Amino acid sequence: MALVAAMIRTAVTPNQTIDPNGVIHVPVTLEGTFYLALVGIGTTKVESDPYFESYYFIVDTGSSLTWTQYEGCNPCFYQKPPLFPYRKSTTFSESLCDREGRCEFGTCKEGKCTYTMGYGNGAIIEGGLGFKKLTFNSDDGGIEAFDHLRFGCGLKQTNFDFRLTDPI
Repeated sequence: MALVAAMIRTAVTPNQTIDPNGVIHVPVTLEGTFYLALVGIGTTKVESDPYFESYYFIVDTGSSLTWTQYEGCNPCFYQKPPLFPYRKSTTFSESLCDREGRCEFGTCKEGKCTYTMGYGNGAIIEGGLGFKKLTFNSDDGGIEAFDHLRFGCGLKQTNFDFRLTDPI
């Protein structure tokens, strides 16, 4: 539960708060040296017909970054599809340097917040930050959705020694 709380806490921006109606349940597993969470990205039309897709996120317990691989990443580690198709999303927004005032994990590149993170096992991720609605299951069988949560957009992953086939 602490891992889930950390994931949500790091997804909010400094001026943002979230207040879920119920207890949030996120499927989490340990894969090698990384925690993986299965989280919905997208919008909910109506509760009986949710319109979101679930994606694997890496929850970085050594920093405040939670990220997922993006469609078009190169190189990528293998994972069961889908990768998040950010270019096709009409509600995804990249974290812009001038809008956020700073780039928490790295530097500004062409007006966008970018980062490079290295891990103790030699794995390296490069990407940018983005915002989108994230969707979680709740204890009452419903869905908790939070707008404009921040997460990492993995565009270049190297030295990852696992293959995500369906760990969760």
